[in-house]
Amino acid sequence: MAVHTGVRGSVLYGTVVVAKVSEFSLEVSTDTTDFRILGDSWNQRVYIGNDATGTITCQWDPSDAAGQIAMKNAALGGTIIALKLYDTATNFWGGNAFITGMSQNVSDEDVVSMEFAFAGDGTAWSYT
Repeated sequence: MAVHTGVRGSVLYGTVVVAKVSEFSLEVSTDTTDFRILGDSWNQRVYIGNDATGTITCQWDPSDAAGQIAMKNAALGGTIIALKLYDTATNFWGGNAFITGMSQNVSDEDVVSMEFAFAGDGTAWSYT
């Protein structure tokens, strides 16, 4: 079984590589609801749908107009964006998402960073 490190990971916004990404996370989940019929003692579950959420953390680069700045503008404008999250040089999770939040971190002991939170827009996320 092969083991991978994140050294070949990257993030694409559309077709553009986002500069200086230090990490990303992705959670794909399945939503269900439970119900019980009168007289039953066990809950049953019904599938509702799937969801994708995550974060992208970058060393802040205000010159990355087509990557970091474009994601910042998409967040402020409520624009749906296409993301590809590469965990190796060739394999990625991809789908459309909203940037749902931004957090800039400034410290005198570290580089300035920007974290973008995202959530899928309802289209299927897939792994290729």
